[in-house]
Amino acid sequence: MRMQPGMPQHVGPPGYPQAGYPQQPVSMDLNPHAPIPGRIVVAGLSKQFKAVRAVDNLSFTVEPGTVTGFLGPNGAGKTTTLRMLLGLMTATTGVATIGGQFYANLPNPIRIVGASLEASSFHLARTGRNHLRILAAAAGLPERRCDEVIDMVGITPAAKRKVKTYSMGMKQRLALATAMLGDPHVLILDEPTNGLDPEGIRWIRHFLRALASQGRTVLVSSHMLAEVSQTVDDVVIIAQGRSVRQGKVAELIGQAHSYVRVRTTQVEQLMTLLGEKAQMRRTAANELCIDNMPSTEVGKIAYGNGLEVEELTTVQSDLEEVFLQLTHGGAGIR
Repeated sequence: MRMQPGMPQHVGPPGYPQAGYPQQPVSMDLNPHAPIPGRIVVAGLSKQFKAVRAVDNLSFTVEPGTVTGFLGPNGAGKTTTLRMLLGLMTATTGVATIGGQFYANLPNPIRIVGASLEASSFHLARTGRNHLRILAAAAGLPERRCDEVIDMVGITPAAKRKVKTYSMGMKQRLALATAMLGDPHVLILDEPTNGLDPEGIRWIRHFLRALASQGRTVLVSSHMLAEVSQTVDDVVIIAQGRSVRQGKVAELIGQAHSYVRVRTTQVEQLMTLLGEKAQMRRTAANELCIDNMPSTEVGKIAYGNGLEVEELTTVQSDLEEVFLQLTHGGAGIR
């Protein structure tokens, strides 16, 4: 089934930026209660589960008009943070606000915040359209909005089918339609590309960029780092519940170093030849990474001493490499 979804059209609640209008200048005031529409502020947020510190003094901001990637290994505390931001879990210490208010205090929150934390939280015996109709009725939204978001995410051909027949990718699209039901200014998504095929991943990338271009705030948690690097403006990287880095994607990649990767069956001999002048690390039985020497010099030394080299490559760190360096490859299991 080939789906042709549309792009979002912004109406938005009163007091929030509208499509085609200049965005409100962002204040540098980090007060979590500053009434800046669409701004997310997490300040000193912590969550303790008995002996486990799931989130530890975490602070970051997400600005309107941007897509921000919230990155970390499995178990790093991403979903716990999002649940506290959405009022689904009480913080041990610290605050998390949207537009200067706690989620529970937002007037008509469905018109301000759309969220998707679980792509499987549907009544499987209902159709996709009926799932949306029930939520729209509860929120006082017109039924036509259901058809608008169904078309927006490209599941019109499957709208009258029961959710139990949906693939994981279709459930992800239905979850996104649910989040967009109130035409919110802030969108919070937990692993939104899980289960999507390459075409679906490319579509959601353009979808999220379109939302940000309208002045909306988009926060996306993910561990699919290569995909995130093509989607987000900013990143917040956490490990074991703590912030390890925040910044622009381009800046993070620009600060990452390049290194030379050599694959040879004669690793020990090459290490001896390079000596103390090379900063190197052995990453496999037949692989050596060298941080402070150009590939031309490494190749000259290997060739001059008759070593057989299978690969000699200069590697520039991408977002995934930066992520692994910052989190030390930890799985975040505590």
